[in-house]
Amino acid sequence: ESYPGVHMSDAIHDQRATSLAALQEAQELAKASSSALSVLRWSASKVAACSLRRSRLLEDKDTGPSLLSGRSGRHQDPASADHYSAECQALQPLRRIQRQLSLLEPSIPGPMRWLIHVMVNSRHDSQQLLRGMLIALAPFDFSVFHFDARSPADETALRYSRQRWFAEARVVHRGFVRGTGCILEALQTTVGWMLGQRRGVYSHLWKLDSDLDLSLLDLAAFRALVAHRAPFLSQP
Repeated sequence: ESYPGVHMSDAIHDQRATSLAALQEAQELAKASSSALSVLRWSASKVAACSLRRSRLLEDKDTGPSLLSGRSGRHQDPASADHYSAECQALQPLRRIQRQLSLLEPSIPGPMRWLIHVMVNSRHDSQQLLRGMLIALAPFDFSVFHFDARSPADETALRYSRQRWFAEARVVHRGFVRGTGCILEALQTTVGWMLGQRRGVYSHLWKLDSDLDLSLLDLAAFRALVAHRAPFLSQP
C-alpha cells in the first residue's frame, strides 16, 4: 500500500540532506583550495590576461599568426603556455565549489524574477563593461542609471542609444540625474519605478557595480545560493 505523505516526507528529507552535503563540501573545498585560488589574485586584469593568452594559443594552433595583430609566425612561448595552464588548473577548485553550490535546495518558494540595477557614465570603458554584463546576464532585465546625463536627449545618454547592442538588450528602464546623481538617488529612481509601474513583476533587485568583471561568475551557483540562503541583501 502506498502512503504519499510518507514518500513526500522522505523525498524532502533526502533533498535537504543532499543540499546540506553540497554546502558542506563547498565550504571544505573553499578552505582546502585557498592557497591554489590565490594564484589568480582574483583581479579583472588577471582574468583578462588569461583570456587573452587563451585566444592567442587557439589562434596560433588553428589559424596561424594573425595579420590584424601584427605578430610574426613564431611559435607560442612554451613558458607562456605552461603559465596559462597553471592558471586554468587553479580555477578548477572554484568551478567545483560552484557546481556544489548549484545543488543547494531553494528556500524561496516560486521563481525568482530579477531586475539588475547598474550606474554608468558615457566613457568608452564604461560602455564596454556594460555590454559585457548584458551578454553575461542576458536572461535578466536591466535598469541603467546614467549619472552623467539629465535626459535621454543628452549627448552622454545618446552615446548608448546609438549603439545597436544597447538598443537590442533587455534594458527595460533608464534613469537620469535629477539632483546630485548619487547612488542613493539612483536606487530611489530604480526602486520607485520597480515598485510603481512594475509592481509585482520582480521579486529581486540586483545592484551591480559598473566596473564588476563577471568572467568567473557561475550564474546557476549564485542563484542557487541566493534561493537557499534567502538573504535580504547580497553582493556577489
